[in-house]
Amino acid sequence: MLSLNATNHSVTTVGNTFSPVNITVNIGDTVTWSNGGGSHNVNATLATYPNNPEGFGNSVSNSSWTLQHVFTLAGTYNYQCDPHTSMGMVGTVIVANTISDVTFKVDMSQYSGSQGSGYTVNLNGTFNGWCGSCNPMTDADNDSVWEITLPLTIADTIRYKFTVNGWSDQENFVGGEPCTNTNSGGLTDRQLIIPNSNTDLATVCFNSCSTCLPPPSGISNDLFFSEYAEGSSNNKYLEIYNGTSTSISLDNYAFPSVTNAPSVPGTHEYWNTFPAGDSIAAGDVYIIAHSSADSVILASADHTHQYLSNGNDGYALVSGPETNYTIIDFIGDFNGDPGAGWDVAGVSNGTKDHTLVRKVSVCSGDTSWVNSAGTDSLNSQWIVLPQNDWTYIGSHISNCLSQPPPPVSFISVTFEINVTSILQSGGSVDSTGIFIAGGGTFGNPGDNPMTDLGNDIWSVTFSKPVGFTTDYTFTNGNSGWGAKENISGLPCAVAPFDDRNLAPVYSDTTIQHCFGSCETDGSCPPPPSNFVDVTFTLNVSSIITLGGTIDSTGMFIAGGGTFGDPGDYPMTDLGNGTWSITVNKPEGFTTDYTFTNGDSGWGAKENISGLSCAVAPFDDRNLAPIYSDTTIQHCFGTCDYDGTCNSVVTTAINNTTYNIFIYPNPVNNLLNISSSELIDNVEVLDVVGRVVRSQTQTSSLISFDVSDLRNNIYFINYTINGITNTKKIIVNN
Repeated sequence: MLSLNATNHSVTTVGNTFSPVNITVNIGDTVTWSNGGGSHNVNATLATYPNNPEGFGNSVSNSSWTLQHVFTLAGTYNYQCDPHTSMGMVGTVIVANTISDVTFKVDMSQYSGSQGSGYTVNLNGTFNGWCGSCNPMTDADNDSVWEITLPLTIADTIRYKFTVNGWSDQENFVGGEPCTNTNSGGLTDRQLIIPNSNTDLATVCFNSCSTCLPPPSGISNDLFFSEYAEGSSNNKYLEIYNGTSTSISLDNYAFPSVTNAPSVPGTHEYWNTFPAGDSIAAGDVYIIAHSSADSVILASADHTHQYLSNGNDGYALVSGPETNYTIIDFIGDFNGDPGAGWDVAGVSNGTKDHTLVRKVSVCSGDTSWVNSAGTDSLNSQWIVLPQNDWTYIGSHISNCLSQPPPPVSFISVTFEINVTSILQSGGSVDSTGIFIAGGGTFGNPGDNPMTDLGNDIWSVTFSKPVGFTTDYTFTNGNSGWGAKENISGLPCAVAPFDDRNLAPVYSDTTIQHCFGSCETDGSCPPPPSNFVDVTFTLNVSSIITLGGTIDSTGMFIAGGGTFGDPGDYPMTDLGNGTWSITVNKPEGFTTDYTFTNGDSGWGAKENISGLSCAVAPFDDRNLAPIYSDTTIQHCFGTCDYDGTCNSVVTTAINNTTYNIFIYPNPVNNLLNISSSELIDNVEVLDVVGRVVRSQTQTSSLISFDVSDLRNNIYFINYTINGITNTKKIIVNN
């Protein structure tokens, strides 16, 4: 491409010479030869000078001729006057490459200026005298990226900007941007030193030094961790970002932590608070640094903390008091020792000897560290940098919309529920009433009671901000989540808890429901036309055989979303170790269920884990659909369905029965191991094989106090006559 500043040069024949003999020009320049008298010509043809970059010339003439040539190729051009070559009438033109073709590209996809659609983008600068419309750019493929290529002089420093429709609209920089320069007159423009070769400049966003960010990926409505460093020595810090539109006080926030192996997995060990009165401005960051960190870190620090992570110590960002806080974000977790550190983005031990920077697309914290850390660079929320790389400390780039100001208006949201479905299935409304719960909004069963309007309709109304949305469920009573309606598998159930979901509400609204069903018009499905009696019998001899006793409150059926919590459905003692309960249910009735020895809670539940009759997720039993009056026989803790407990047998070693009895099982205080032979040694091991109790003595009865052991499965290794065998026990304190 020819230079925008091409020059004309002249050479004249004087006698039998060219004047000047040698000249140097630039690409794009023009040389004009003139005949000053005599019979002459210019011969620079490739036939005569094959090394010339290109050829040109004219015929011999004694007239007053001129010859013009525009040089577009760099190099050395030799030429001669044919009649007088032997007399030294030759010359040289050296064409210097002082021009680079520079391509400018600007992305207008996010342009929202005054010119609307159908505009033309122009390039203006010192190289064209800020001419307005003289250098229009083009968008040939309609991808919103406009471009133009211009020949510019190498090493020149130019100032320029992109404009729209001449000077109808233009870029406006404030100064200090990395691609701009502010001159002595206070004008800020882009600046470029022309490179020494043809160059395609990177595409930039209109009025920006970088590429256009993608459309906003979400809304930031709270604080979250934006950066973390575990560097050499004490070079450690946490960075917290406020992506909202308002300043946030830290008085209601904390950053609790655990050591690498917390004493109670899942629970914080140290409650770390911020200095009173500290806050984070909208769009700003807050840095917690080790007090002995590098000066670069401390220069950006807002608060110092002596015990930051060594790579395997989990930190959370939370809101609320220590007794009732809400987790917002994690770096690591509280679940146990990860080793040297947690893997992040596929980088082994990513939290050890690395800096982590949150991706610009992340708009909020994540209470799942597994999800946040990811498994590779694509699905992780973090970019992993080398140790002691603090390039981004002190600021955070986020491609998220800020939370709008708090809503100024509120609406009434009324939830109504029809409970005839409970009555139709043979149940009854709990004496404590009906409750709305869950979803992170309505708390636990019992927190938000509904009002009985009569005719089996219950109601509750809340004042909520415009746009309010939440998950929620209903419970029959306040005894716990076992009283929750069961809509699993129905179209109105949402993950992960099979709750309901309320779409955003923008005006006063009443939502009608049916307990356990998806109707939205306030009705419930018609009652079933036929009912059946379902009788559950339970043989409890297995409890007695293993040295246990029947709780004074009796036996209960529970669970499955049908039978509530332990104690809600008592069974009747029929004598001879058999208990029974009959329920009247509609044809096709099906449910999960279990049995409990007493009403003290789920710790009294039978243990059938690992047996063929156990079903996920709670190791309950399952009742297939029933279509006629039916009796199902059971044995507590086994899969016997013939009314016996034949699968409960005494223990034999080496084909010799020593009448080994380990009782009670489950145990909550004193565990006894008895035999008709002398027992040499007994060990109690936990599920990972650690010995938690051991006794070496020769006795036919050995006892252990297990009252301080945690509720779990344990294994008994006992040795008789040099032979060791193993039995499983359950500790239920």
